[in-house]
Amino acid sequence: RLAAAAASPWLLPLTLAGATVAHGDVRYADRGLGERLLHLAARQRGVSAEDLRRALVADLARRRRAAGATALGDLMAALRDFAARPGRIHIRAAPGAPAPLGGLLWQPRPDVWTERLGITATYAPQPPECSPGNPPPGLLPGDP
Repeated sequence: RLAAAAASPWLLPLTLAGATVAHGDVRYADRGLGERLLHLAARQRGVSAEDLRRALVADLARRRRAAGATALGDLMAALRDFAARPGRIHIRAAPGAPAPLGGLLWQPRPDVWTERLGITATYAPQPPECSPGNPPPGLLPGDP
C-alpha cells in the first residue's frame, strides 16, 4: 500500500489512517549542512543568510511564545535555538500508548500532535571545535 501511496500522494492519508506511532527518535548533529542549506535558501530568496536566520529565529520565537509552557513550546524553543546556532537536536515521540495516526491526519493543530505523540525536543550547541560557522550574536536569550 505504501508503494501505491508513493505513486499517488493523495492515497497517503488513507494508507496511514490505520498506522500507529509507538515510538520515534531523531538525533541530528550538524556538521555544516544547516549552514549550507541556510545559505542556499537565502540565495534563492535574494536575502543575506544572516537576515534569513534572524527572520527564522524570530518566527520560531513568536511561535514559542504563542505555545507557552507546552510540549509544542519546548519543540519551538529547540528549533529556534538550532536555527540560531546549528548544533545537536534530539526530537522524540513517546506516546504513553501507541497513538493512531488516523485521528491526527486531519488535525490542523500542532499542539494536539505534540501532546498525543508525546513529542519532546532538546538542543545542545556544538562544541567550538565542531562548529562550522559563527552565526551573529544576539539571536538567543542571554546572547551578548
